[in-house]
Amino acid sequence: MILYWLTCVTQPARKLAWIGTLMRSTSSRPTWGAGYLFSGDNDAVVMRNSALINLNVLEACRVSGVGRVFFSSSACVYPMCNQQDPDNPTCAEAAAYPAEPDSEYGWEKLFAERLYLTYARNHGLVCRIARYHNIFGPEGTWQGGREKAPAAICRKVSMTTDGGDIEVWGDGLQTRSFLHVDECVAGTLRLIRSDCQTPLNIGSEELISINDLVALVARIAGKQISIRHISGPTGVRGRTSDNRLIREMLGWAPSAPLHKGLAVTYRWIEGQVGRF
Repeated sequence: MILYWLTCVTQPARKLAWIGTLMRSTSSRPTWGAGYLFSGDNDAVVMRNSALINLNVLEACRVSGVGRVFFSSSACVYPMCNQQDPDNPTCAEAAAYPAEPDSEYGWEKLFAERLYLTYARNHGLVCRIARYHNIFGPEGTWQGGREKAPAAICRKVSMTTDGGDIEVWGDGLQTRSFLHVDECVAGTLRLIRSDCQTPLNIGSEELISINDLVALVARIAGKQISIRHISGPTGVRGRTSDNRLIREMLGWAPSAPLHKGLAVTYRWIEGQVGRF
């Protein structure tokens, strides 16, 4: 949907019919969390659907004469070997190569980055690429197995009575950073309007373990919550955004603390739970 909206604000209406139709047909794709991406059971459909979306969108842009296009890549492109230390992951943009993503999803995103850049070189498209780091917020997927960690934990805490417990995959010591959607949009707009031709991280540098994320959500909810660690896909041991390049290129980086966005998200998910 971001691609379609940005196209609308930069292109004459007569060039949008094909792009609009294409994006309406693909914009219903749900978000993908670790349980869906890292089990291995969905690799073929993930790679096929993602590749087809990007191939068709780019060719439609070329044929329709669209001048500027945005691609949302992912922090999943970064090598697994750089993300084994939960306290010191290496996710600077230049560290994407030599390539060794930990999932087929990451490999497809890396391929797609190169695809967009080749269309820029060969067909004159102005392409801007962001590597998103765990975007969350209200109105996102919060149930069904494809939700990301903040939404899943908010849902579990909301559905658990004070003094109860929730399940967490692995030992909970794996770390991540999470970026609220408001700052994601702000960063995306800055990037699309910039002259930056290389992929940029858009994410928070506030690293937190999954165990601590549960504790933070529990405090927001005003509950005492215990954790039961169970087996399940956990992804890499540590991942956070390295924002040195975005500060240099855009003169900006996300700065809002995690707890503020998480509080808003928890209240929204709590409301959704109450409706079911």
